[in-house]
Amino acid sequence: QYNYGQNKNQQQQQPQQNNSGGFGFPSPTFYNMNQQQQQQQQQQSPQQPNGFYNNNNSNSGFSNNSGFYNNNNSGFSNNNFGGDTSRQFISQISDNPLTQAGLSYGLNYGQSLFSGGKQYVDSNFGKYLSFSTLKSYFNVNNSYVFNKIKSLIFPYTQKTWKRRIGRTNDVDSYLPPRDDINAPDLYIPLMAFITYFLLYGFQMGMEKKFSPDYLGALITKGIVYWCGEMLIFKCGFFFSNSNSIPVYDMMSYTGYKYVLLVIYQVTSILFGSYISFFVKCALAASIIFFMLKTLRLVFSSAGSNAHHDQISSEYQESSSKYRNYFVFFFSVLQGLLCFIM
Repeated sequence: QYNYGQNKNQQQQQPQQNNSGGFGFPSPTFYNMNQQQQQQQQQQSPQQPNGFYNNNNSNSGFSNNSGFYNNNNSGFSNNNFGGDTSRQFISQISDNPLTQAGLSYGLNYGQSLFSGGKQYVDSNFGKYLSFSTLKSYFNVNNSYVFNKIKSLIFPYTQKTWKRRIGRTNDVDSYLPPRDDINAPDLYIPLMAFITYFLLYGFQMGMEKKFSPDYLGALITKGIVYWCGEMLIFKCGFFFSNSNSIPVYDMMSYTGYKYVLLVIYQVTSILFGSYISFFVKCALAASIIFFMLKTLRLVFSSAGSNAHHDQISSEYQESSSKYRNYFVFFFSVLQGLLCFIM
């Protein structure tokens, strides 16, 4: 009986001894069996995105798919943790009534500043420079540009110089440049001004005399001359007692000579100084004739500031005489500037 009981106790303790490696610790075979069982279970059941363990053996950390362990590296998840907190922060700010009130107040204050600045500019500078009407001076097309340059080079062939008038919304107004060859524009003068100084710089480079400072000084000189011509133009209306025309018209009429200067610069580059001198003389005569025909109608349409029934005939004759003198003087000045520029 004693032996039988002892053998029975040994049989009950034998499985525990087989799974232990001594001193109460599991044996290596026990770990291998457990790992094999886990691998079989993982192969049979697909891995879920929010699973507790990850398949790959790597460093520990929170998973990018909200798992407890990470497959690649450790650290907090960039997709969920940072994104959720930033969205929560933005939603809290947008839902805050103080933030909404501050944004609405800032928008209203900015709109009031913009409207006040626009009114200040319109009231102070609108009578001299109207930005709303500037767009019409660039309303040109290819046929207008070609015919306008042709009339500047050969003004002797043109027969009509009077501007055309159209009716829009029961209001009579001058037609835009694309519909009237005699209408002033700003596209041709500005393009000619830039082209002339570019060609001048190219000629200086061919002669190996190019200097950015000297070219910049020439451009500044051209701008100063242009502003001085407009000032003389304005004084002519004042002393002849005539209604002044818009500033953009004066800028256009005083800038047409740069088209002829571009032609002179091209001939100077291609044929030399001797032939270009005769070309310059012919172009100066063309701009004088063009300005005489144009300004004569401009001053006649401007008329007199006073009513005709309140002034004497002698005053009218003297005013018209002053206008004719000024037209002749200013036209000759445009021809002389072709030799100075």
